[in-house]
Amino acid sequence: MKKFRNGLRRIDRVMQTVESQFTTYAENSTTQGFEASRDHRAFGGYSMGGITTWDILVDKSQYFHDYMPMAGDSWFGQTTGQTSDEAVAETLVSGLRKNQYGADDITIIAMVGENDGTKYSMQPQLDALRQNHSDLITEENLIYWENANGGHNQESLEQEVQHGVAYLFQEN
Repeated sequence: MKKFRNGLRRIDRVMQTVESQFTTYAENSTTQGFEASRDHRAFGGYSMGGITTWDILVDKSQYFHDYMPMAGDSWFGQTTGQTSDEAVAETLVSGLRKNQYGADDITIIAMVGENDGTKYSMQPQLDALRQNHSDLITEENLIYWENANGGHNQESLEQEVQHGVAYLFQEN
């Protein structure tokens, strides 16, 4: 768990470094500046990066509006034995609820290849999010795309990124 927490602190440092040196929507590189500009920030990743994307949704939702997990399900609960899809879904929305966000405050573009084995762990979690948290997770803000004939490889990554980028930063 210590390694995970260190990774989350690194995200804060990366954001402070980048957003203090480049022109971004953040008025300043403070927590308040990051929170005020979250509508202009996305986080995504493929495979283990997809898993990390779910972690960021839970622990850093105050900094990001859009999430693009590709070929990776959430591993929350793996170490505690709380791995039911419903328990994972509850954890996934916990950061959003803590920050009092609603359905308009988030977009998730989840993607996976048709022939990618991670599909079978992603889909039940997505279903649980929609079924158990329909006040927060809707058909409009949880977009699922299956890459036809895609596997778990570079070609699928490229196709999924190309498809998902079109959804980022759209006005609600």
